[in-house]
Amino acid sequence: MKYVFGEKCRARHYVGDDCKALSLLNIWKLSRQDCLLVTRAWSPIVYFICRFQVRPLIIQLADGLVTESNCTKQINRIPHYLFQEIYADRLIVRQSINSLPKFVDKHFVTSIIEHKLKRKSVNCDSIIFVFGNDPYVCLSKDKIVDGIENILNKVGDDIPIYFSTLSKNLSFCLTNRFDNLNEIGSFSEFSQQLNDPLMVITPTTVGYDSAIEGHSVVRMEGCECPTMSMLFESSSWVSRNANDKNIHAIIYSFTDINRIKFNLNVKRRDIPCKGQFRASPVIFMKRLLGDLICLCRVQR
Repeated sequence: MKYVFGEKCRARHYVGDDCKALSLLNIWKLSRQDCLLVTRAWSPIVYFICRFQVRPLIIQLADGLVTESNCTKQINRIPHYLFQEIYADRLIVRQSINSLPKFVDKHFVTSIIEHKLKRKSVNCDSIIFVFGNDPYVCLSKDKIVDGIENILNKVGDDIPIYFSTLSKNLSFCLTNRFDNLNEIGSFSEFSQQLNDPLMVITPTTVGYDSAIEGHSVVRMEGCECPTMSMLFESSSWVSRNANDKNIHAIIYSFTDINRIKFNLNVKRRDIPCKGQFRASPVIFMKRLLGDLICLCRVQR
């Protein structure tokens, strides 16, 4: 049986609905024949399960694009960078292995996708700025504003320009700063309405998935994340010639895409979970409380 510990919806990209949510009722039934799919990071509960005399196979699922900027931000530095140690038999990711941060041990990582990158020129008829869950992960608010201003100065004010963010703080800033910037809410719902937009992104899984699907995507100028630099060209290449209807940009096109079927043919190992206890007692207890709340939550 496959169990998911964490948000079950985050495992669907890997295994669909063929799994059951781990809870206080079934955690004691885990056996060696079972597989525990973990979508939570920094989990003390996983540490305790690792200490079971008879334990299930433990697979950590990356919740979206793993970027160096996110793994090393302050909240993910205790007791070390996120995924610097892998508390599972295997970490499964949904990006190319060579795009992972250097401190992630690739020996214990499997990807469900492979691809190549090809640099090319594209023409687009609109721009969408798409910001991740944490829009300030590698860019300050001032740098975001500067990046948008630089692009607007190049393309003019007669091109449709939109933005999508979950941050009310950033939304308020941009709507008050720029008259010709239109907020669209959810990117996934709006993107189908446009013919050939250029996406300008900060670290976000939505941007990576869009590039895989063939959309034109660049990272915002000033975004110094090594992962983003490897996968996306900079918005500094965006331009528009006089009398041209479209915007010109240089992008990395994702080619030779190979989607790999998720499988559980994973060798068990001695999982080094002691790092969990190198966090302060307060942080450890907060993480444990979060785990317990997750176990009590009813998920369909």
